[in-house]
Amino acid sequence: MKENDINRINGDLNSGKGICLTVLGARGSVPVHGERFHEYGGATTCFLIEAGEQAVFVDAGTGIIAADAEMVAGKEISILLTHPHIDHLAGLPFFAPLSEKERRISVYGTQRGGSSLREQVDALYRPPYWPLGLSAYPSDIEYHTIRYQTISNSDRSEASAETPMLRLGHMEIDGFEVPHPGGCTAYRIRSAGRSIVIATDAELPFPGGRSDAAGQPPDEGADTFDADGFLAFIRGADLMLCDSQYTDAEYAVKKGYGHSTPSVAFAWKEAAGVKELLLVHHDPTHDDEFLDAWERQIGRPDVHFARRGDRRRLI
Repeated sequence: MKENDINRINGDLNSGKGICLTVLGARGSVPVHGERFHEYGGATTCFLIEAGEQAVFVDAGTGIIAADAEMVAGKEISILLTHPHIDHLAGLPFFAPLSEKERRISVYGTQRGGSSLREQVDALYRPPYWPLGLSAYPSDIEYHTIRYQTISNSDRSEASAETPMLRLGHMEIDGFEVPHPGGCTAYRIRSAGRSIVIATDAELPFPGGRSDAAGQPPDEGADTFDADGFLAFIRGADLMLCDSQYTDAEYAVKKGYGHSTPSVAFAWKEAAGVKELLLVHHDPTHDDEFLDAWERQIGRPDVHFARRGDRRRLI
C-alpha cells in the first residue's frame, strides 16, 4: 500500500469516516507461546476497535499487553468486557496506560452473578491474589454498568439502529447475551455505516432450529437463547468475529463448555448475510500447523482464523 493511501485511511479513521479492527489476542482459555503459535498468536482475547478519537478494547486478555502508550496516544480509551472469566482479564494490570497519571480509562460491562462490574474486576485483582487493587494505579478508572435489551424482531436489518445501548464518539454499540457459563455479551459496533460484531465465548446452536454441532439437541443453556433476536443482531454486519474453539469432534465431548465450532459460526454468517467471518478463541492445543490446515480445508476467501496483528479497515 502506498504512503498516500495509508495517510488517507488514517485520516478517514480520525475523522470518523471509518472503523478499524486490530486483533491483539485471539487465543482461548489460557495463553500459549513458542514457535508453534507464532502466526496465530498465543495471547488471550483482546480486540482493538478504532474510530475517530476513540480506542475501544473488547476484553483485556493478555493481548492487551501489546497495546503500548504510543498506540493509543491522543485517544480516549474504553474497555468493553464481555464477561469476567480470567482469560479475558489476565492482561489488565499490564495495560501500559494504567500507569499514566491522570489518564482516564472507562470500563463497560454488565452485572453478573449479583456483582457489579467493579466488584467482578476487584475480586480478581486484590490481595492476596494480586499485590494491589487497580484503583491504586496512577490512571483514573471509571466503571460503567451497561444494560441492553433482547431484540426479538427478526425483520430488523440493523440491530438497535435508532437507540444504541452506548455511544462512544462516532461509535454506536449494542450488546446481546449469548450462551456461556455465567453469561457473556456479544457486541455490535457501528461507525459511518460500517459494523463489526464480536461474539467470543458463545456456545451457539445452529440457526433455524437445527441440532448443534455434535448432532444433538441444544443444551439447557441454549433454551433461553433468543436465536431470532441474535440473527437480527448480526444481520448484514461487514465483519463478524465468532467463537470457533472446537472441531465438531471435539465439541461432541466438550458440550456445555461454552464454545462453538467453525461450522456453527459459518451457518450464522450465511443466515445473516455477514460479509466476512473471523474465527476466534483458538483452542490452546491448536497450533499454527493445525489452524493452517483447517483454514485450507474451509477454503473460503471470506472466512479466516484470526491471526496475531490482523487489521481490518472498513472505510
